[in-house]
Amino acid sequence: MDNKNVTNQFYRESGKELFEKRLHAKMQVKKFNDTEPKSFKERQLIIKNLLKAKSNRFFIEAPFYCDYGFNISIDDNFFANYNCTLLDSAPITIGKNVLFGPHVSLFTSTHAIHPEDRAKGWQCSKSITIADNVWLGGMLSLIRA
Repeated sequence: MDNKNVTNQFYRESGKELFEKRLHAKMQVKKFNDTEPKSFKERQLIIKNLLKAKSNRFFIEAPFYCDYGFNISIDDNFFANYNCTLLDSAPITIGKNVLFGPHVSLFTSTHAIHPEDRAKGWQCSKSITIADNVWLGGMLSLIRA
């Protein structure tokens, strides 16, 4: 991903390379979400190949959504309940022993405030870090503005 995404500068997220990376992630996410719940190992493998998982001790309930996947790092003993959405235009780092309730969403991207700039597609991304031993309750949206 272009370094502008992590240096807090405004940019336009367009172009073939980023489109293809988002498409790859969407295909993997669909595969994960469509996999039978009893196919635990297959589901873990899909997520492990999509995200940066530091161990095999994690569990993510379907449905799950992300933009790229490769900007998401999860540490040991992570659990995400239903409808977790991680929009990862910039890095998302999740520590050890972290729990997400249902409908937790983390958004690294924000759009320009002024309508003229927003209409031109300008946006900015800032990283998000969730420390060890954190519980984010259900229906939480964290927007990094």
